[in-house]
Amino acid sequence: MPPNSQYDQLHDRYHQIRTTKGGTRYEILAAVVFAAYEQDAVVIHDLRLIGDDSGVPHQIDVVVERAGKPFRVLIECKDYDISGDDVGLAIVRDFYGVVDDIHPDAAWIITCNGFTADARAYAKAKGIRLATLRLFQDADWSNGRINTTGVDFTFITSDPGMILTLRTVNDADRAPILAGLPPSISLDQVDHTELHDGQRTRSIADILRSLNRQPVVPGSTRHVEARADLERAWFSPNGGKRYPITAYEVGYPLRIYRADIRIGAVRSAARLLLLDDDGLDFVVWEDTLSAYSITAEGRVIAPPPAVQQRVQTTMTSKL
Repeated sequence: MPPNSQYDQLHDRYHQIRTTKGGTRYEILAAVVFAAYEQDAVVIHDLRLIGDDSGVPHQIDVVVERAGKPFRVLIECKDYDISGDDVGLAIVRDFYGVVDDIHPDAAWIITCNGFTADARAYAKAKGIRLATLRLFQDADWSNGRINTTGVDFTFITSDPGMILTLRTVNDADRAPILAGLPPSISLDQVDHTELHDGQRTRSIADILRSLNRQPVVPGSTRHVEARADLERAWFSPNGGKRYPITAYEVGYPLRIYRADIRIGAVRSAARLLLLDDDGLDFVVWEDTLSAYSITAEGRVIAPPPAVQQRVQTTMTSKL
């Protein structure tokens, strides 16, 4: 029995094989990968299509059809893990014959190694996209891929309580002012107060509402409006008697919460990498391979949306 490739072994961790035909497991992995990559598409493994021009049936490793759109992609897969070979010109030329007969919207050749220079030149001339689908390796993390995202949050809320400080002209005014203030700090309870700063008259509630529309100074523990060295200023706790003042502070204390959140990919969960020379860089995770299934007819079945996870993450939070 010929040795199994690494992709045969990876496939068998998540799916049951229905044939001993070489390369089939790699084709199924590719079908699952493209189902995850094209989440709104219908992906079918091992489909026979009739050529438009010849009427001859062609076996296609993977077919991608975008749901609701007349768009078809043909994918040829080559598992050369055991031999270590690159895909050569003959493979690309043979596949182009199929493409030219079926007339899809796009065509790909996928392999786990690479392509010869002649194969690349011919594929480019014929509009065939070449890509590698290979095992993800630890070295791939250092190639400009982000595997950790950090976010620092600062939450600022008002503490229960209100800051009201008045510098009165007469020390004896303190007791009647406090006696005239309501016991509650709700805005409707201080709507009847009056504070004149020498130019305009507002209630404590008006000042607090104005503060709520202004940004908090970073690092501060209080959010206040303050005035000092006032002339002709006065305060009335209930719209009645006015008490002369020379300074005031109105506001509320702040409570600050800080959270440092780090979201990182679990390195051992990255299984496959799909990439090409045109910027495609798609990491395939263990959750993806285990969540997708394939029917006896070869159609890839996506998991429910809540289960579709391309990235397995860990999260730590420090308050």
